[in-house]
Amino acid sequence: MTEYSLKLEALVDESKFDEGTLWKERQLRFFDALRVLQEARVERLDLGKLLEQATGNLNLPPVYAPVLASGLLRNLEIADEFQLLTDSNRDRLSRSQRMRIGAGGYAGESAVLDNVVPHRYSPELEMRFANLLIKPEVVWRSFPDKIGEEAMQIMSACRSASIMTETSYARALNAVRGGGGGDY
Repeated sequence: MTEYSLKLEALVDESKFDEGTLWKERQLRFFDALRVLQEARVERLDLGKLLEQATGNLNLPPVYAPVLASGLLRNLEIADEFQLLTDSNRDRLSRSQRMRIGAGGYAGESAVLDNVVPHRYSPELEMRFANLLIKPEVVWRSFPDKIGEEAMQIMSACRSASIMTETSYARALNAVRGGGGGDY
């Protein structure tokens, strides 16, 4: 488990991201983290323990680590369902192109990495791995800035962990309460 834990730890260490880290690089690290989880599952490793071990070494706020782990596992399920974790999709991401969905009702369509808490409400959560969700592009275009229950959970954890500012939290809550964009 340690080999997978170390790989995962290096990939999900968000402290290495700064303003200069390109979106493409972040997407590739996210994709590679999902691949590590997929490989660990094939080896029949306990993914919960693996994520706990990997995030435990990162000195993350205790309230944020489980949200990060949950987000990665949720996206692993989606990636598996859509058969996204292929060499050709990694190559597409490295060329700043969208992934192609390989199975299911959206087969052949493009997939995007979207922010669960929209960027316009909380720019500091953009590209936080806990805030990412794989979606078919047609779904993403249909519901661009909605804030649902999952977003509320992420916002609460990130606010408690001092990752999300009070101003952003208030702006997002205003959207939920009728100020635009919320569906909660």
